[in-house]
Amino acid sequence: MSDIRNLCDFLEQTQNPYRIFDLGRRVCKLSNEQFTAFERDNAPYPYPLQGHAWIGIVNWNQNNHDEQLVLFLKLPLDEGGRLVYAARDDLIYRMLKSFKDTLDAQNAGKSEVEDAMRNSPYGFTPNQERMAVFHAKALKTMGEPPSKYYDHARDYFSGKLGYDQWAFVGIQGIADISVHWEEHNNAEILAKAISQLPEQPFDALCKCLENEQITTTLVEPLLSRFHRLVGDEKANPLAISAALRAISFAQTEGMRHEAIKRLLESPHKGNLDLLVTLSGRCWSDLKNAELCLLYLEALANSSHGSQLFNQLLADILYIPGLREPVMAQIKNPNQSIALATMVKSMLGR
Repeated sequence: MSDIRNLCDFLEQTQNPYRIFDLGRRVCKLSNEQFTAFERDNAPYPYPLQGHAWIGIVNWNQNNHDEQLVLFLKLPLDEGGRLVYAARDDLIYRMLKSFKDTLDAQNAGKSEVEDAMRNSPYGFTPNQERMAVFHAKALKTMGEPPSKYYDHARDYFSGKLGYDQWAFVGIQGIADISVHWEEHNNAEILAKAISQLPEQPFDALCKCLENEQITTTLVEPLLSRFHRLVGDEKANPLAISAALRAISFAQTEGMRHEAIKRLLESPHKGNLDLLVTLSGRCWSDLKNAELCLLYLEALANSSHGSQLFNQLLADILYIPGLREPVMAQIKNPNQSIALATMVKSMLGR
């Protein structure tokens, strides 16, 4: 391999098809144009999380899909959300060294090869749900059928096995049916199950659906469960968070805005998990001036103090398109004393 200056060059020279995913805020495809613009410093990373770009890449042999190169990369970003070039160049050097060492070892007849990326500061291992969704999306991208766990998951959500038998349903099967929600009558199957699911399988399903642009068929039963929970002061905030995550990428923006507003006017609004979910999954909704101010007020008036306020605010200000609407509400003259105090503390005044 020669003339490799960035990751796109590296992937192009394999002469294999590839797909790049964001694995930070949700598992979603990045177009080659988006990633190329990011690598060439023509645009900030579209979905930064905690000052990094969390990326999953699958590169496969068209003639043999079992031959795959899978990379999980955590790339540091500067304050403008742009790639830190020194880190990118170091990563490329390590990857090329890894391939060279692999070829040298194979030529020497060694069966075990040390992975030069194993101790790389740029690698990471996705959590269980992220890994399952990535695998399901990678298979779909390559035109492969879902995993062997898919049929069992469909049987469970259809009610054939009994909803109390969730312990035998693997997360991979749940990820598969979520990724294929538009096929095989899956949306209708899931819609009927949502109100009857125990808390744990409901949580797992929501963590997979958050990566999908679902429609009203699924959003309506999810919102029905969400509103019932929000109206109960004793409800488990994690269950509310799960339902919110499931609709966070839905196509029904108006319905989601109404749901978020109700949450931010409820007794649950100061809960840590819900505040983190709103910034981590529903960030695009904070472009709405009313919701943004309600969120900042809930964050400032919560019991979690300035550390959480500063941390979450810094995180969302990294996101392209959010700085202006958030800063507008930070300067809102109608803000509470608590919010004004937090802002002054953050700015060191």
